[in-house]
Amino acid sequence: EISKRIFPELPRRSIRAVAGYFGYSIHQLRRCKEHVYATALIWRKIVQILKERHKINTLGQLMGWLNQPHTLVLPTRSYPMAARALQGLPQKPGVYRMLRSNGDILYVGKAKSLKSRIRSYFRKGSRHPEHILEMLSQAKRLDLTVTESALEASLLETDEIKKLAPPYNVALRKSDREIWFCSNDLSEFNPTPTMKYNIGPIVDRKAISSLAAIVSVVDAGHVSGVTEELLMKGMGISEAFAPDLKCVRAGYEMFLRRHEAILRTGSAKTCLNKIAHDLWLDRHKDKVWEDNDTEVLTLESVETPVWTPDAVCRLIEQSIMHAGCTIRRARWFTKLSESSLGWLESFVSDENYFLVVFEKGQILYRRTCSRGELPIPPGYSRPFVEKQRSFDIMTYDRMRVMTTELRKLTSTGRWVQLRLTPTMVFGGERLTRLLSWV
Repeated sequence: EISKRIFPELPRRSIRAVAGYFGYSIHQLRRCKEHVYATALIWRKIVQILKERHKINTLGQLMGWLNQPHTLVLPTRSYPMAARALQGLPQKPGVYRMLRSNGDILYVGKAKSLKSRIRSYFRKGSRHPEHILEMLSQAKRLDLTVTESALEASLLETDEIKKLAPPYNVALRKSDREIWFCSNDLSEFNPTPTMKYNIGPIVDRKAISSLAAIVSVVDAGHVSGVTEELLMKGMGISEAFAPDLKCVRAGYEMFLRRHEAILRTGSAKTCLNKIAHDLWLDRHKDKVWEDNDTEVLTLESVETPVWTPDAVCRLIEQSIMHAGCTIRRARWFTKLSESSLGWLESFVSDENYFLVVFEKGQILYRRTCSRGELPIPPGYSRPFVEKQRSFDIMTYDRMRVMTTELRKLTSTGRWVQLRLTPTMVFGGERLTRLLSWV
């Protein structure tokens, strides 16, 4: 109530926002100890402001002041960010960091134009989600890194978020995610790749476990003797949201009948891979796959409001597609970690292009080059399992972001080329088709 009166222009006045405004960091985990410290600091600051601005020195004076009629007139929203910090911003790509007065980094973002992106936060009428408004209530300083291209800004952003763990970055945080590699039969996982654990890097173990369960059902050739636990595992959803067992079994039987011709042609794993290929081609040929490794398969995702055997069947198909994409992306990211990429930026002449060469999933070097053949990536000949050993969650996300940026580049129609080996060079429509599968 006091904060509403003395900070009417502040976007948010929660305990976290006001403490941050005064330069105090509350731990991201909500614990009472942190809030006690924050409350003490806020009271000290508020008492000082009440004394200096309103000549309030006692509790009685404060209560009298609060009891006075007060009509809250919504003022023009203003931010603690100093006006001079928004002057002279470069119209270039790069990474920006929002900081508290004490130097704590609140948020890390990327931009094609630092000037346009940063100013958009403070533009009159700008609409922001709650957590961004809370962040802007505390941000008083800026730190910038200018990059040569938007692609490099995106790669730097993902690394910075993991290193700094800013409290207001939701995506690309390391969190509790881990990298895994699974055995060829999909039954076991290991944090390190070997000749046995040769499928990976994978962050979504659930998708692979669902596929392994469906392989077991297909190997059995029927559902009558298959356990309920295995059937539910293949659907990839919690039992709490699943239909009754009779509906689940009927859905599996429908799946086996629908794909009977393919399922007779080879091993269960090979046949399911073929089914996943055909389903993906049919359902995603006109769609760019979203960059989301944590997609949750739900009833809503099969566009059916109630459970039916057909809905179960389609959810099984979606589990297969998702697992197939997870495995393809793992192989793609591993190849991409040793590559050379050339592309044109709008502000570069047609005679020159940007070049970035990757080794072990990191930028080995970058430069602007005259048109010509892309250099051969130095690590292309490393054994596949050695390439896999280069991966941690930071490398994985870097290659994921790289794939998203490649999609953006190809969608503009600009010249883009990717070289994986001396003979494997992708560009134009061929690269666009390749990206649609991962």
